Amino acid sequence: MAPLYCTETTAKLLCWEKKYEKGEIAIWRKRLNADSCRGRKDDLRTPLCKSVEADNVWYEKMEACITPYPVVSSPDEVAGGELKAFPERLYSVPPRISSGSVPGVSVETYQEDNSKWKKHVKAYKKINKLIDSGRYRNIMDMNAGLGSFAAALESPKLWVMNVVPTISEKNTLGVIYERGLIGIYHDWYNFPSFLLLFDHFSFE
Repeated sequence: MAPLYCTETTAKLLCWEKKYEKGEIAIWRKRLNADSCRGRKDDLRTPLCKSVEADNVWYEKMEACITPYPVVSSPDEVAGGELKAFPERLYSVPPRISSGSVPGVSVETYQEDNSKWKKHVKAYKKINKLIDSGRYRNIMDMNAGLGSFAAALESPKLWVMNVVPTISEKNTLGVIYERGLIGIYHDWYNFPSFLLLFDHFSFE
């Protein structure tokens, strides 16, 4: 019972709302904004992080704190921006880009990146007929950028791990998440053995 209580307590401190529970399975969803859980402000167990760069986590000293929600102007506004449902979400402009939160990336450059990778993937499929056949199930993009390669390759037969190198000029992992894709930061000086689990790699 203790682990369940800890999970419930932690979820509430994070401002998550339980949407479904059956047996040992529960589905939680992040609330719209900080106004949805005002009582949390008075809880001494939930100090909010002071860092303004919430995504800057690689080789940084960890703090015992919770990242605050982005500021909103109304109780109904989605903190950080509203996301489309999948698969429309793959190509809609991510909130981080529309708000100008990623330096050097505009709506225009995002759309150009999508067009470029659609052309590349189309060409790849002409050369390698196995790409969408189910032969390649695990693909890694080792310099994912905005995640446009994975979006262009979208298929129920495979998945793409999008890697944002820690030395990248632009931190785009948040954009990848907002597109409904998965990804990680990685320092390629530590080349892991788990790469052997992947069937295909993309480099740029």
